[in-house]
Amino acid sequence: MKIVICGGGTSGWLSALFLTYLSPNNEYILIESSSIGTIGVGEGSTGLLRDVIKGTIHDFGLKEHDFFLNTDAVPKLGIQFNNWGSKSYISPIDGSPTAEFEIDYSSLVAISRGDGPEFSSRQGIRAIAGHIPYTNLNELWNNNLGGAYHFDGVKLGNYLKNHVMETRDNIKVIDSEIESIESESNIVSEIKLSNSEIISDVDLVIDCLGLDSIFNKTIDKGWVDYSKHLPVDSAIVFRKPNENVSETRALTDAIAMKNGWMFKIPVGNRYGCGYIYSSKFCSEDEARKELEDEGYDITESRKLSFKSGRLKEIWKGNVVAMGLSSGFLEPLQATSLHTTISHLKHLAKNVVACDPKVLSTQASGYNTFANQHYDSFVDFINLHYQCDRRDTDFWRYMTTKSKTKKVKEIIDTCKGRLPFRKDHTSFDGAATDLWNATLHGLDIIQKEVGKKQLEHYYAIFDNRETIESEYEHHIWYFTENENVETMKNFMEKYYG
Repeated sequence: MKIVICGGGTSGWLSALFLTYLSPNNEYILIESSSIGTIGVGEGSTGLLRDVIKGTIHDFGLKEHDFFLNTDAVPKLGIQFNNWGSKSYISPIDGSPTAEFEIDYSSLVAISRGDGPEFSSRQGIRAIAGHIPYTNLNELWNNNLGGAYHFDGVKLGNYLKNHVMETRDNIKVIDSEIESIESESNIVSEIKLSNSEIISDVDLVIDCLGLDSIFNKTIDKGWVDYSKHLPVDSAIVFRKPNENVSETRALTDAIAMKNGWMFKIPVGNRYGCGYIYSSKFCSEDEARKELEDEGYDITESRKLSFKSGRLKEIWKGNVVAMGLSSGFLEPLQATSLHTTISHLKHLAKNVVACDPKVLSTQASGYNTFANQHYDSFVDFINLHYQCDRRDTDFWRYMTTKSKTKKVKEIIDTCKGRLPFRKDHTSFDGAATDLWNATLHGLDIIQKEVGKKQLEHYYAIFDNRETIESEYEHHIWYFTENENVETMKNFMEKYYG
């Protein structure tokens, strides 16, 4: 089977990594153009990227030490939310120890005590204590303590490319742009390149060229618009020097602004920054002025535009859209890269391994999976905006008119209890662990509600002493007793 990956970058080379390793008995061609330059600002991941690097998904032969050295990567344990309402909180990269249980006791204890969501999470407590999930900086591979990464996105793509090229002999790379395609009934049979090459007898195309790709323009895949619920559509991105590397935290900063929010991501010895805002509520000049008024130097910055939504048919004919070609929500909670990896896991393990003659029959099931995955993340991201800010038209819209049906349902549930795992639909997306931390951090689940619910369980199961002591031991252990490295030592070793 001839599979053509169109586009490089992170999505293209992740596709090459997954497919050449997990479905090696195919002919692979990757087309990318060196004339199309990009600049890395800084990105964050979920724990799923670490599963790729650490070999949890599959042993791709990647080494975490090499990954850090080649991508300016920094450990990530969560997101620090500032100004999203009346208080700040940390959304940890993991959930509480009981997040996957029928009753999330750890979250309920934290809520009833008035502690933040970070206190019911091992990664949250590590972040507060200045620790990272590594026992030895000289043996980064020798641990399985969780976590995620901050990194330079362009360098990640190059790192994956170099690894695939060095370790796989079942892929051909062509440096060229795509000039045109031949297709009939949504089946692409031929791809013509600007260097005069023609790729024919194509069985499957993995489109990693972005939403404006030639494949999306040629094949009508439809569009599902998420902008009612996620109206941010613009970004001003820039870099900021890290003037005190030793004080760097293993956290993304997400700072609410007048018409959106700003990320500040530690990458190497700098920060990647960006104001994510809605052009419906403010102009580029107004957004720039707000940044300057906050003291940021944006002399060297770029304006980006995007739209929140997804294709109706992510796989149509013999073309599978991957990464930004399939859709985009917004940068909050690193859902884009997470989605790409989840989709590739499904595609490489469950789909491409089937008989080529029946490959087209897999499109419907794949689309159901991919669409539900996107839709569940829309609910989760929209939830973050349901805070108590009402100071601008943007925040008044977000808190009164933007809610999805699922978010309304969960908020109503929180009036009486903390949601259970069965109240959420995950699809490899965000389930109880992340939802509960956000509901807790935003005070959507009130202290008195959590306390009443907890007391109810104590009366039924007679387990007060056990639950309370385990919660306290959890904080003590990850604060004072765990034998792990510090973020300070990591930054000084790699970037000091």
